[in-house]
Amino acid sequence: MAAYADYAYYRDSYRGSAVSEADFPGLAVKASAYVRAITFGRADADREEVKDATCSAAEMIQQLEKERSGTAKSSESVGSWSVSYLNPNSLGADERTRLSQAVDMYLAGTGLMYAGVDRCFPTP
Repeated sequence: MAAYADYAYYRDSYRGSAVSEADFPGLAVKASAYVRAITFGRADADREEVKDATCSAAEMIQQLEKERSGTAKSSESVGSWSVSYLNPNSLGADERTRLSQAVDMYLAGTGLMYAGVDRCFPTP
């Protein structure tokens, strides 16, 4: 599956900086699969909203993967230096919510996430 956005779009149009050029292709494919799933296959790679949603999802997927691996910091102090990492076992149901929120702001109102019937049939 081809990603809906490439690194040039991420950097220049979306103006993202959280994902490195080396990591972006893999994250973009995962993000595109998610966007395709929540749009019921109606996402069009030519639409700016779809590309922006993909970039936002890629950033969130990267964050979630860091949290799962235990490498994301939950807090850090400077005086008597102390650092705490998020517990990957504490993650769960809210991952999908966080990912959904990351793309909703771009796809809301586009009709792409509509799961209902597209036509009304008159009754006799």
